[in-house]
Amino acid sequence: MKGQGTSQARQPETSSASMPLEHMLALSEVPLFQSLSRRQLRRVARIVERLRYGDEVVVRAGARGDAFYMILMGRATLQTPDGHLETLSPGDTFGELALLDGAPRAATVRAAGQVVVGRIARDAFQRLVADEPGLDVGLIRGVVAIIRETQEGAVPADPSSAECLLDAAPAAAVTDLTGPTSLGWLSTLRQVPLFYELRGRHLGRVMKLAELRRYGAGAVVVRVGAPGDAFHIVLDGRARADTPEGDERILLAGDSFGELALIDGAPRAATVTALDDLTTARLARAAFLKAIREEPAVAAGVLRGLVRIVREVEAHMAPSPPAR
Repeated sequence: MKGQGTSQARQPETSSASMPLEHMLALSEVPLFQSLSRRQLRRVARIVERLRYGDEVVVRAGARGDAFYMILMGRATLQTPDGHLETLSPGDTFGELALLDGAPRAATVRAAGQVVVGRIARDAFQRLVADEPGLDVGLIRGVVAIIRETQEGAVPADPSSAECLLDAAPAAAVTDLTGPTSLGWLSTLRQVPLFYELRGRHLGRVMKLAELRRYGAGAVVVRVGAPGDAFHIVLDGRARADTPEGDERILLAGDSFGELALIDGAPRAATVTALDDLTTARLARAAFLKAIREEPAVAAGVLRGLVRIVREVEAHMAPSPPAR
């Protein structure tokens, strides 16, 4: 994944019966699509246009992100406004997140000689997502994979931001989140990047899935390396997050941890310990996945929130983040 930009209007190449299979195989290597079923991937492959460029701009930095591209034949150069330059070869892709948010292109891509690309228009892709049940859930997993990949190049990693940390200690569970202890926690939920794009009843649907957890001072809330099965928002008290690398962060009321665990269940990146009596709102992964499967509007909002996380992580990378 190496760039994004706007396309020039042109006629697609003549396709053959083998083209959809070629496009499907190429798409299966793209992180955004790797969690899709074969049937879903086949449907995405059917909307790929095959285009040819020759020594010309394919997409330009700053233009509207209206399509995703994959290099099928030939080579192209990618250049960012700050001067970062690289060569794109067959198998390289650019603009995948443009399919989801249409953000302005971060780089200019120019064909070096004759280049054949597979192009998916954002408008066509959005129609497919609306028409294909479950496609957005697969895309959610794909964006989380992109976040994990992007974080490997980010500096430095925050042990409690987008890394997930998991429940490992027993605690008293209370399903009523309407009492004084939880006052204002819904407004905190709105500030979690994963839920930025959820509003009204959809945010309320997520809120109803949570349960209150209480921990005594010294209790381990989540342990490094354990499977990620829940997300927490600190409602009252303090906790400390410790990573194996020795990083430490104090978590206060309003802080949260484990949001990506809701999607991929990845092993916890830190141990979180209660420093005094601690109350959290805990959202279990199984219940959350059930909700996004059953309610497409919740899935769509979560997907937009995840794309926003990618953009924010990339903005903190140096010197030049890969443009998607």
